Amino acid sequence: MTEFQRGQIYALKFHANFSRPKIAECLEISENTVRKYLQRLSAGGDAKATNRASCGRRKSTTEEDDEEILTFSSNHPFCSARVIKQNLNLECTRRTVTNRLLSGGFKAFTPARKTALTADHEHRRLEWATEKSSWTLTRWKKVVFSDESKFCLGQSRVQYVRRSIGDRYTDRYVCRTPNRSVAHVMVWGAFSSNGHTSLVRIQERLDAQKYIDILEGNLLPVWNTITQAGGIFQQDNAPIHSANRTKLFLQHNGIPTLDWPAFSPDMNPIEHVWAQMELKLQREYEDPEDSDQLFATLDVIWNELMDDVNYRASLISSMRDRVEAVLDAEGDFTRF
Repeated sequence: MTEFQRGQIYALKFHANFSRPKIAECLEISENTVRKYLQRLSAGGDAKATNRASCGRRKSTTEEDDEEILTFSSNHPFCSARVIKQNLNLECTRRTVTNRLLSGGFKAFTPARKTALTADHEHRRLEWATEKSSWTLTRWKKVVFSDESKFCLGQSRVQYVRRSIGDRYTDRYVCRTPNRSVAHVMVWGAFSSNGHTSLVRIQERLDAQKYIDILEGNLLPVWNTITQAGGIFQQDNAPIHSANRTKLFLQHNGIPTLDWPAFSPDMNPIEHVWAQMELKLQREYEDPEDSDQLFATLDVIWNELMDDVNYRASLISSMRDRVEAVLDAEGDFTRF
């Protein structure tokens, strides 16, 4: 009721001496509403008091319980609502615990996955970042970044089906997977501020000699094109990269290499390229039928990205931010 209606009830009852049915009829409201309001007045309520908020269902947890739930989740962020309920011996449902967490700002997310780093790894990464913190953007533009990556046929695509409840296993709504291992494609590529190599398909098990063959056939012919004077080659510490014959090959061809800390994919901007290629493959292209079509699609995406001068420039310019991130994290993993 409005404040005006409450005033009308009061006036009609105590000044005009109307009965409850007559008040309800005059004001066109239910007799039960009139009765309840008059009972409140007789109990000492204020005639001009506002409507009382409904008390609602009684909470199954106390304020102390709610605080314990949030504290426990803060100290144990990977624990589920069920585990929290069990550890705190709460007399409530798992859903209640979830609701308390949500109201406290503890929403569930998929955790970021990073390589486990030892103290020695962190120390070496910090040393490397400290040394490279003085590098200017001009110097980073002379680096050719390289890496290998694997793309699996249909493995990462998210697919949904619209169906009625209870039809989960109806034949037309079931997504069938092949009864064999998922086909995949291994690729190698390299880029710099000035250009890029072709995307190379790796069809056999990669050893040091096959890696040298890739460099000889795909890096050497374009080295002087994609690098400036004083160009330097980046590769990680995979065994085929650090093998003596690989080092001798690069030295023989006058290609200096960039020292690289172990377990540092977050420092290599080409990892961003692989991620973008995976994203484009999912969102912009039909599912490849086989590994040959998968590689053909990847080759198109690689050239589309790498031919974009501004995109390559943004990747190179991110190096200073990556180095700064390692310094801020004191050698630990970063957001990259």
